[in-house]
Amino acid sequence: MLSNVLLIVLLLDLKREKLSSQPIGMWFKKNLCRTTTNLIDIPQIAYDSLLDEDLDTLSRLNNETYFNASYFSSEALCALFWAFQKTVLDHWDLFTRTNSFEETQNASLFAYLSSNLNLLSCLDETIEASGDFFLYSADCKSDSTESRLGTDFGIIVPVADDRYKVALFQAKKANFNTPTSIERQSPGNSHYQQLTRMLDIETAWGSIENIDQLDVVTEYKGSLLGALCFYVFWHAPESYLLPTILSAIQANHQIEEKTGVSYLGIGSVGSSVPKSAMEIVPLRGGTWFSEAISLLLADPETNFGITMTKEEICALLASKTAKPRQILGVRIPSATLNLGDWRDIIPENLVENEKFFLKEKTYNSRKELDLVNPRDKKRSSDNPTP
Repeated sequence: MLSNVLLIVLLLDLKREKLSSQPIGMWFKKNLCRTTTNLIDIPQIAYDSLLDEDLDTLSRLNNETYFNASYFSSEALCALFWAFQKTVLDHWDLFTRTNSFEETQNASLFAYLSSNLNLLSCLDETIEASGDFFLYSADCKSDSTESRLGTDFGIIVPVADDRYKVALFQAKKANFNTPTSIERQSPGNSHYQQLTRMLDIETAWGSIENIDQLDVVTEYKGSLLGALCFYVFWHAPESYLLPTILSAIQANHQIEEKTGVSYLGIGSVGSSVPKSAMEIVPLRGGTWFSEAISLLLADPETNFGITMTKEEICALLASKTAKPRQILGVRIPSATLNLGDWRDIIPENLVENEKFFLKEKTYNSRKELDLVNPRDKKRSSDNPTP
């Protein structure tokens, strides 16, 4: 049972409380996606919290009882949630605390996640009974530089047969609530190109047509409603703050409020603004990175991330402008859903430097993985593909 990791969970909770002791609750209070997840039994957790006069929701989640098993087992969802919690803590200890470059911090993320999922999964036999966490990473093939790519990395979570939740992230170093520059000088001397590229991707692939009709406070308008493209902030060590995210749409709203210029809309590059105006407040309308992935992206019904078919993922990775620099794939074990094999989902011709993480082992190629788990044409139902 996952209760075996109670001590680990409590230690993580105490450490997180220390790291997140900054008074930022008011910044996330009106986050429009904060309570939309279907993976948590919110009425039950609220009821129990009131009975105990304890409103600390995070500590309640150390029990798989509070995770709904509609799509995946409650044990697997609990393991995924705490694996991400421990991942961001480990990440902070080794990389954020030493103020490493954002590229280094990006690269460490998936290795930590693989290790922590293995750790938590092996402590609960019911997770292995419904399958295994099958993780995947790869670089997208591209002849262009990063400034011409859409984002730093994309996370893909299979949620049903030929249905995948996808979200794209651009990493930035930040310092708590200090204004952070998001300008990037591009070959065409268009310093706002990174933001416009993200907004173009959001417009083409996301679902944002009703944002202007929502009755929300202007300051938080479009908070996390941009379903596809987000900034993820690795905060400076002195802030003691775990990674947070902010949608590209919210970043655009902040710039529009200061300058009157909006870059929302495909090819919207008609006006330029001073470089000094290309700054955003990281915590204004954002949320936690770890919770966004484990509770929102993994939920098939939330508006965080967009749902794609296999063909649409191929089209995204084949595009010259929308593709992320790196792919991170997280397959949650399920006894009822046919979630497929990463080799069937991601075409080999669109990626390079592939790594497969399965059963506490790392395979650096499809051929190496095949040697361990052959894929015969007449595959037995008793021996399915992972």
